[in-house]
Amino acid sequence: MATKQAETATAPAAAAKSARPAPESAGDKKSAPRRRSGTIEPPAPPPPPKEQSITAQDGVKLFVKTYAPPPNSPEKPPVLCLPGLSRNGRDFEELATWLSSAEGGRRRIITLDYRGRGRSGHDRRWQNYTLATETADIIDIMTALNIEHTHVVGTSRGGLIAMLIGALRPGLLKSVILNDVGPRVESQGLVRIKRMLNEPPQPASFVEAAGMLKRMLEAVFPVLTQEDWEAYAHRTFVATDKGLAMDFDPKLAKTLDPIEADTPTPEAWHLFETLKPVPVLCLRAEHSDILSTETVNKMRRRHANFTTMTVSGMGHAPMLRDHATMSRISEFLGEAEIAQPAAA
Repeated sequence: MATKQAETATAPAAAAKSARPAPESAGDKKSAPRRRSGTIEPPAPPPPPKEQSITAQDGVKLFVKTYAPPPNSPEKPPVLCLPGLSRNGRDFEELATWLSSAEGGRRRIITLDYRGRGRSGHDRRWQNYTLATETADIIDIMTALNIEHTHVVGTSRGGLIAMLIGALRPGLLKSVILNDVGPRVESQGLVRIKRMLNEPPQPASFVEAAGMLKRMLEAVFPVLTQEDWEAYAHRTFVATDKGLAMDFDPKLAKTLDPIEADTPTPEAWHLFETLKPVPVLCLRAEHSDILSTETVNKMRRRHANFTTMTVSGMGHAPMLRDHATMSRISEFLGEAEIAQPAAA
């Protein structure tokens, strides 16, 4: 498939709540409204998300949340959502709700928390907070959930894990969406993240947390409203007996100790090459300090089925809550399924 032209989307604040339903495709007819006694019944809504804990091979409990599509939806490959380094599955709540709905495509969506983040257990050895260990955890989760093929949405670190899955278990992937990440990660962005992890804010309330995040990040997220900042605070912090804390094991910061401003920029082009068999959509934040336009252009030259989209008004990493971005993701997944029909 020829490379598509790059797209640009504006990320209007809280647009997910006012998103218009997307037109239904022929494959979605199973869940069409039912006519009875002269009236049309709306399609059944998706069931509530299912929460569960899956045990990794070394005994760490991993929190997983599954969003099922409405009843009688057509069979489609699931979508596995992988968060950033210190983030958690709550970052995908709006996207998962949308993609599992009738409007968003009726797909099964799986979100998760890496070990040491969110509601997953902490590792007694912080040295296990590595890409290799987390990739093994995710493959364990996929095995436990009987997932043979999946689309992957990977934000930042999650995109690097998607590349590792491509290297270790290429048959698992149907398509990959890289959210503001590529095979070259800019050092200036890593230094900023290191500083955040080593000097985390300590707000007294979620309102104060929202204000702190806004002051720190408003310059690169100019489109966010106060409601957006408050939602971001609830996805970032968790209440503890000592007040609010960022929702990850503080020892995670140790993994970035070697990173300095003059550290050579990490590159993993050999891992990106493993994604050549599947379609790739790369979302780049307009104000990203992790993924450069030069890297995106180089990725395009190296992958024949590579599409890009710039998310306006966002820094690292796009929050995947606005209607334009969520709709493009749903469209891309449908295109990937046409290009790679599900195995019989």
